[in-house]
Amino acid sequence: MQDKPENMALKTIVKGAGISLFGGLFGRALGYLARVIMARYLGPGEYGLFSLAVSVFGVIAVFVVIGLPVGIVRFVSEARDDKEHVRSIVKTSVIVVFTVSVIVTIFLFYFSDLMFLRLFGTQRVSPLFHALLLSLPLSAIAIILESVAVAYQKISYRMYAEEIAKNVVRIVSMVFLFFMGYDVIASVLGYSIGIAASSFTIFYFIHRNLVNLSGRWKFDKKIAADILSYSWPLALSTFLLSVVIQLDTIMLGHFLSERDVGLYNAALPTAQITIMFPVALSSLLLSTMTALYTSGKKKETESIYKSVTKWLFAFTVPITLLLIIFSREIMLVFFGIDYIGGSLPLRILAVGIMVSGVFYPSNDIINMLKKTKMQLYAAVSSLAITIALNYMLIPKFGLSGAAAATSLSLIFLSFFLLFFSHRYSGLNPFVKSISKPFVACVVPALAISLAKVRVEGALSLSLMVPFLIAYFLSLKAMRFFSPEDRMIFDAVKRKFSGG
Repeated sequence: MQDKPENMALKTIVKGAGISLFGGLFGRALGYLARVIMARYLGPGEYGLFSLAVSVFGVIAVFVVIGLPVGIVRFVSEARDDKEHVRSIVKTSVIVVFTVSVIVTIFLFYFSDLMFLRLFGTQRVSPLFHALLLSLPLSAIAIILESVAVAYQKISYRMYAEEIAKNVVRIVSMVFLFFMGYDVIASVLGYSIGIAASSFTIFYFIHRNLVNLSGRWKFDKKIAADILSYSWPLALSTFLLSVVIQLDTIMLGHFLSERDVGLYNAALPTAQITIMFPVALSSLLLSTMTALYTSGKKKETESIYKSVTKWLFAFTVPITLLLIIFSREIMLVFFGIDYIGGSLPLRILAVGIMVSGVFYPSNDIINMLKKTKMQLYAAVSSLAITIALNYMLIPKFGLSGAAAATSLSLIFLSFFLLFFSHRYSGLNPFVKSISKPFVACVVPALAISLAKVRVEGALSLSLMVPFLIAYFLSLKAMRFFSPEDRMIFDAVKRKFSGG
């Protein structure tokens, strides 16, 4: 019997997500390992300085590409059969972002001391930021070339460069420099060297397999004007969202000490483990749903939307509960006793990030419908709320205030996108069984909470295994998984068993 269109599409999503998830999981694990090594070696104070420098750099790195990646994906996708035109698009875009990034680098070399003095009351961040600035042009080029890979649907190229090459080289460089006796400067140099490795890796893949970038590099004014005119509305919303992501760290540096920033930035990447699965699904979900929706298959699109949302609830709810129950032990085992103060922020952040994770597909719906103004409104609103909440909560509640501000902002943004994605598309992501993951967690969570009292330290983390087993057995007993879900799981099982 032939599969329904939505089932065929679900198989495509899960197959691609399997590759993306395992590759992305490995890369994120390496990135997390780098954070753990830095935090343990440097201590909360110097790790906080590193986090401040990287947060500001992250905002600048998004700014200098001026929204071009979005335009490149569209224009390269449309011109894939015209290799000469694609070559002109890529070369012109690289020239634009390289020029902008060099100008911004020179400007910030001269004025960053004053900027950091005003922001954080200290210039200790400046030398670290200057070391990061050296890699800004390469970072901009890497982002442009990664968007070319996306246009050709070669997500693996991006994964090899961004997730694997960058993180492996970063860790090796950083550990070597630590061994040579360098302190916090080793972290930022390792970070910059990792960006260079990512840039050269993606250039290699693009040049060898997709677009020949040899020969004369000529700037095409018309191509630049076309891409910029298409991209600039999205550039502002992308930049504002990048500010929202880094704002909690930056405002912590303004109100509190470097040590507090270090504690918070041990908790934050730990909480972000929750959204690994939603991020892996996102790019595949968008392309698959767009193809069905534009073909007039709204019912099939909604079926996929519901299935994926159900999966996200099933995967994110238990992970969030484990982060909440074992927050102190996780911080102690991975980061050390100096970071135990980050356990309460970890619990708070886990909740907000879980909500953003389960409603992550609503952003894909907005993208599918090309409602770029709505994305801008969401970014502006989220930024305003984040600033207001941080100003109110950080002076009173410190780290927990920053975590609460971030979580509340994420929850607001998630429901904002959920509401408007439903309003414009009419698609409903919820099924009747959506509450079952919460119910299935109750007994296992109570059991391991009681057992944890008798088990201390790292050994207590072993209780996560029986929790997850009991949880998924409970879901099975409650008939949470539909026949379609079981069909997908069988397809995945056959794929990885070679059948």
